[in-house]
Amino acid sequence: MKKYVFLFVISAIFVIFTVFNVRQKEFYDVLTIKEPDVIGVDLNHNGIQDENEFVCVSDVKTYRYNINDTNSIKMWYLADGFAHKILESKRVKVKLSNERTPLCTYGSIEVENQNYKDILTKANFNLNDYDKNKAKEQLKVADKLNLVIYNHKSGIYHKLTCKYGQVAHDVKILPESYLDKSARPCKFCHVVQEKKKYTHKKFKILNTTFPLSMTDGNLKLILSDFTRKLKPDNRCDSIMCKTVLDEINASKSSIDMAVYDFSNNEIILSALKRALARGVKIRVVYDITAKGLSEYSKDTSFLIELIGSENCRSDKLSDNVQTAFLMHNKFMIFDGKTVFTGSMNFSTTGISGFNNNSVLLIKSPDIAKLYESEFNLMFSGKFHKLKNHQTQNKNDKLRVYFSPQDKTIISQIIPLINSAKTYIYIPTFILTHEELTQSLIAAYRRGVDVRIIVDATSIRSSRSKIKLLRENFIPVKTENYAGKMHSKSVIIDDKYLVIGSMNFSKSGENKNDENCVIIENPKLAKFYREYFEYIWTKIPDKYLKINPSAEGPYSIGSCADGVDNDFDGKIDLEDEGCRPKAAK
Repeated sequence: MKKYVFLFVISAIFVIFTVFNVRQKEFYDVLTIKEPDVIGVDLNHNGIQDENEFVCVSDVKTYRYNINDTNSIKMWYLADGFAHKILESKRVKVKLSNERTPLCTYGSIEVENQNYKDILTKANFNLNDYDKNKAKEQLKVADKLNLVIYNHKSGIYHKLTCKYGQVAHDVKILPESYLDKSARPCKFCHVVQEKKKYTHKKFKILNTTFPLSMTDGNLKLILSDFTRKLKPDNRCDSIMCKTVLDEINASKSSIDMAVYDFSNNEIILSALKRALARGVKIRVVYDITAKGLSEYSKDTSFLIELIGSENCRSDKLSDNVQTAFLMHNKFMIFDGKTVFTGSMNFSTTGISGFNNNSVLLIKSPDIAKLYESEFNLMFSGKFHKLKNHQTQNKNDKLRVYFSPQDKTIISQIIPLINSAKTYIYIPTFILTHEELTQSLIAAYRRGVDVRIIVDATSIRSSRSKIKLLRENFIPVKTENYAGKMHSKSVIIDDKYLVIGSMNFSKSGENKNDENCVIIENPKLAKFYREYFEYIWTKIPDKYLKINPSAEGPYSIGSCADGVDNDFDGKIDLEDEGCRPKAAK
């Protein structure tokens, strides 16, 4: 009898588990809200927005952005915000029909047990079934927002009726109260406001710039401001590029480079060529995929050609073995005495200051020796999990750790989070690490001020912990600029800094080749904290709840920077997110 009872229980558990799995597969992540009635859904559960995964909601006709109709603009703004509120980062049920267009497949969407079409209709955003009197009331609400046309290339904002605003490219619609303090009114449609705006010029300047480097002894912390650099270039006029250039030019015996991404910058390549000519030995380790150099690092071939293949080593383990892991480091060692390291790739978007990065210049033979040891391991072919030693740090105030061998997040960063007393500020590209997330939630619950800024592209990741953090009331802002929030940093209590190449993910900690520096330095920590607060105030508070797309009208500069900001293979006006939308 007991045997049959046992078998029955096991069978029941199996049935329940199977039903649960089937039920889970019925739900899909919302990745993109292109229009209030055109929704990007992760139908194949791969975490990427594919072209054939857009769903047009059947029997719904909603407002479209029409620059020649101010009421249309106002209602579109309300409908777009409403759609983001209802669907952003949600899991939905989808039932597709046989009706298709080049843009999408028609079908129904169910969110939280409600038909999305019914939700839009009830909110009076379905033009197939709407109340004109309610629409008039909605327009009154929109009128109070005082919407303007903001040209983020020129920094000028216009009234919706302004002919100069209507013909401008690379614009977005937003309430005037959301404008940055540096925004200037159009002199043709905001004459009165313009005279008032320029009363305090010094105040305006102080609130739109921030110093980007701080030196303390043998340490120099360098930051980049993606709110001021809206287009990458190869001029090498950023502090980061100038610092690299100065160190190359000053090198006497050796330069070792660990390169994940490299762009053909003639100024840097010329400096390396001159270094070779004066007898400096240069070695390079770099990342490669199973298919060769990736699209984002193809220019590494110029570096290999200059240095010579005998002095360059990829992370391919042998002729027949290729891992999916990354050589994700971005550091240089000069003469065995100085290290340049951090989150900045040696790419056009990184070295120009277009992306938001944090790097360190460390003048210390002891620290250089640690990096040299790691570099030699990789140069000998020991990448990723083939490295089995732990780093031996001698300086408690400045400690270096390498992935995957040092398990840096679990062994070092989480203990710092757990000991924080006042604040934890995190500017980062992504955050998907479960244990780190739970430690941040615990810190917030014990009264620590936790704030996070993430890149707009990271929201699409199915592993992103942003939704979980927000559900636990931690303020997380999604950046709304063309460049990437590419830093991988933590700032704690005006005391500790964490800076490096390692994303806060399981892969960053346990698979890829990475480096991370933990510093106890009140002067630099306070400087970085003030910079974080400066960036925080520049990102509107509405992005605490909704997420702008990486390439589109809400992401400043993204439609005129010549960069594929959302990694979909389309640039600027080629991208649907940047195209002006006509009314239905």
